[in-house]
Amino acid sequence: MALPLLYPAKIDRYWIIEKLVRGARQTYREVGIKQTDLAQRADVPQSTISNLENLAKTFEDPRRCPNREELLKVLTWGLELQQEHLDTLLWLYDGQPLTEQEIRPYVRGYIPKAVPKNYCFTELRRLVLEHLKEMLISSTRSDRIKILPVRIIPFGEEAMELETYEELLQLEQIPGQSLVIMGRPSCLVHSKERHASGELCRFPVTTPEGRQRWLEINQRRVECFFDNLTNYGERSIHSKPVLRNYLTGKHLSDTEREQRREQIQHWITLLESYKHYQVGLVETPCFCFELKLKGTVQAMVRSPFEEEEKYFRIWQGPRYFLLFDENTVFQFFLTFEGFWDTIPEEDRAKERVIEFLRGVVEGKT
Repeated sequence: MALPLLYPAKIDRYWIIEKLVRGARQTYREVGIKQTDLAQRADVPQSTISNLENLAKTFEDPRRCPNREELLKVLTWGLELQQEHLDTLLWLYDGQPLTEQEIRPYVRGYIPKAVPKNYCFTELRRLVLEHLKEMLISSTRSDRIKILPVRIIPFGEEAMELETYEELLQLEQIPGQSLVIMGRPSCLVHSKERHASGELCRFPVTTPEGRQRWLEINQRRVECFFDNLTNYGERSIHSKPVLRNYLTGKHLSDTEREQRREQIQHWITLLESYKHYQVGLVETPCFCFELKLKGTVQAMVRSPFEEEEKYFRIWQGPRYFLLFDENTVFQFFLTFEGFWDTIPEEDRAKERVIEFLRGVVEGKT
């Protein structure tokens, strides 16, 4: 029986493969090996090594994507990886660890007793994350103080708010599964009708021109959100205490409370409609930061706060931190995955999550 895949879309798995292959080459026999020398050892063109280390780029041009046999040659004849590493990389590639037919020509020369292994999804997932941690430790071991490429988006007036939405859109347009940590539900889970009404446009966007620009950006964000759910899925982690209080705040008007109730009801509809949309629930009352991660290539981090008009009027300083450094983004990726694994299965099971959210709507949680 075929094993489940770590991610439903190839591109998410390709980003991980290219990171692991590049790391294995750079740490080969502790000193590393050049692409040209590795290609010679593996009996493949140097372009095959380059394509493996930039595998996500082949998503748009499949002709450049190395096939399984070429991947095997690089991992075995070239890098002589141990079997667990081979099995996890091949599983990431197409869902199938080493077979008996592959072990004979590629592996037995340096692992004489190798035999096919039976894995479960959980074990392979654990091994992938362990190998990523090892690669990150190796690649950052020589770093002391490092200046990272970071973009800071501060609180501001209308123009700054619109720029923030532009940055969010650019992040969300990156191919791949979104990974999110936040207390509240995302504003994107409102119904399309609510988004189109313009009711969600808030202070400091107040001018007619600003509101029109906001509507244009927001419409593109909503379209991108639904495309991402269809093509890649999303996983998000939310706070049970925050959600329990989401409809009960004393500062809420009846209109705002009803709007939030409809938002959670539509969130339930989305969870029921999209197979790869998953939510994990935790009892943490407040996160030390909120995170949006896309495609293991870019992350956006912010401190959690109430996005109400009164806070916008008084809050100064940074609002979002956009991170582009590969190792830093992968560290946040591993943070998310580690957090996800600590969540009990019953708090990740879709039917239980939906049951909890219905309880929030009905005031029964």
